[in-house]
Amino acid sequence: MPHKLYAYLSGKVQDIPEVPEKKMGNTDSFKRSPQHRETFKIHSAHNSIYAYKFELPSPHRYGAIAAFRDTFIFLDGTGKLFLFDRNEKFSELKETLSPTLNFNKKEFRETHGNDEDLNTAFAVKGLAVFKKNKKNYLIASTLAYDVDNNCHTMSLYKSKILDNKNNFETSGWENIYNSTPCLVFKDNAIASEPGAVYNTISSGGKVQQYDDDSVLLTIGDLENSGSQSPDIVQDISTHYGKIIQVDIFNKKNKIFSIGHRNPQGLYINKDKNIVFETEHGPWGGDEVNIIKEDKNYGWPLRTFGVNYDVQAHRWAFDKSDRTHSGYEKPIMSWVPSLGISNLIQIKTDHFNYWKDDLIVSSLKNASLYRLHLDNSKVITIETIHIGQRIRDIIELGNGEIVLLTEDPKDWNDKKHFIILNYFKPY
Repeated sequence: MPHKLYAYLSGKVQDIPEVPEKKMGNTDSFKRSPQHRETFKIHSAHNSIYAYKFELPSPHRYGAIAAFRDTFIFLDGTGKLFLFDRNEKFSELKETLSPTLNFNKKEFRETHGNDEDLNTAFAVKGLAVFKKNKKNYLIASTLAYDVDNNCHTMSLYKSKILDNKNNFETSGWENIYNSTPCLVFKDNAIASEPGAVYNTISSGGKVQQYDDDSVLLTIGDLENSGSQSPDIVQDISTHYGKIIQVDIFNKKNKIFSIGHRNPQGLYINKDKNIVFETEHGPWGGDEVNIIKEDKNYGWPLRTFGVNYDVQAHRWAFDKSDRTHSGYEKPIMSWVPSLGISNLIQIKTDHFNYWKDDLIVSSLKNASLYRLHLDNSKVITIETIHIGQRIRDIIELGNGEIVLLTEDPKDWNDKKHFIILNYFKPY
């Protein structure tokens, strides 16, 4: 049906033809994909967006995605590597011929088989493409199990992307870093040594290339914050509750920053040398931080959240009455928590008015949050509802955004990825 336009000068109503929606980029092959499940529209303040939803070929929770050339790579929670094959006929996320990353998940399950949450969270956490001298490497982070000592670490692995024009392949995985100390599970909830129960959840694990030789890796406190176990976050002899800089070639490492609870997101603006990080607070207090080397971000001594026993109305270890005094403050903190996950900073003009904005993803709230900055200060926050728990987020070179998602109603349901593409509505 044509639109009606009232011509004020003539007093007549004129018919004008509808202008069809204009899609940006080649997305025709998306709907022909055997993994495509639905396409829906999202209207944000400045953009109309097509959301193409695909079913993941892997049923496992966790895992991570990373942009590579004009497409992306997916490493599932068990260490299998997939590549999104995008062509004119159809697009599909296909398992590659690359070796599976082995971090002793099977042995961990055999030892801790009675706790499904514990075993599910014992998985791949982060993935980055590392570029140097026209060579490409994959850097992956996982929780890794030391079978002989029955303990676990946050670990990094390196694999070289091979120059194979016919098939995407990588070399075998090389272990390049293990956190210290190796944590041993305790039978009781309160322990006098590091390593209380349920400490595979707040693990962090995001990894990004920092310079020509090194990456930054986020590591959570793994429940060692003074409540169930001693506070080892503020202890510089350990690597938990910290961001670690690791040289991927000589394997040397050092503490970059401390005072982090569960840092789920990491993005490095290499042009401006700014490190953005997101992390979970307790009940409330999810944060976006700008990370500076050798700085302390306060956890567990400072937080804008409160204890999970909300009737206490405070976090017991915070003596500053939530002023965050004496430590680095976040540029944004949410109360109540949104279940914060990863973040990106938009580099392209694909989406109107989004360039240089932060896009923060969430698990519990199943939404994206667009943060517009002015000199590192947040001056605008826009909520963009997606409807699925968002585990990971990346921006492709063409400006499309890819989300790794989970069903918010049943964590054991099918997993998905969603590609967001701008369209011009008229």
